[in-house]
This record gives sequence, structure tokens and C-alpha cells, in this order.
Amino acid sequence: YIIFTSGSTGIPKAVQVRHKNFTEFMCSLIYGDVVNKNDTILQIARCSFDVHVQDILGTFMIGSSLIMLHPRGIMDVDYLASVFKDKNITCITTVPTIIHNFFTYLQQHNYNKVAQYLRSVCSGGM
Repeated sequence: YIIFTSGSTGIPKAVQVRHKNFTEFMCSLIYGDVVNKNDTILQIARCSFDVHVQDILGTFMIGSSLIMLHPRGIMDVDYLASVFKDKNITCITTVPTIIHNFFTYLQQHNYNKVAQYLRSVCSGGM
């Protein structure tokens, strides 16, 4: 597949992600025990972000369970908290802002057990 980066120039550039690169990346996540077949992965990223492919195809590649939010579900922290709790989410990949806002919300509302199964958090971007 192809992603577009803005690079340092601000001009979008097409970059090919080859099948081998993607599978090796997923294998490295498995080897490092970031994800495994027993995980329940919450797909948070928008389809315009590269991690969206990792969440969906990568989850199916390793045999994990994938949970997808309803449209704009990431903006509803009560809904997001209920998904975490009800689906026993173990892995997420998202930007630092969402991690900070969500876990601050959980702390402020004493929702201590909502993310009790979460074992892997990957973050990048802004």
C-alpha cells in the first residue's frame, strides 16, 4: 500500500509500504510481545493514518480480536470507557493526546477498573 508523508518540506510524498516490510513489522511486534493472538485490540486510528492498516490487517494476520468504535466514538469518552470495560481491551495504538485525555478522564472519575486488562499501549505522532 502507499502512504503520503508531508516530510520536512510540507509537500506530500508517496511512500510504498511493501508486503514484506509490513509482515516483518508485525513479526517484530509479536517477538517483542507487544501484541499476540490472545489480545483484544481496539482500532482507534482514522483511516487516513497508517496505523489504521496495522490495526486491522495486523490483527487478522496474528489472529487477535479486533474491536472497532462507532463513528466519532473516540470523541465520546464515556462510550470509549464502556468499550474498554465491556470488551476487555488489551492493546491500543494512538496519539499521545488521546492517551493523556482518556486516562486523565478515567482518573478524574475514579474509573480504576476500566482499563484493567490493558497491557500494551503504542503511541506516536502529536
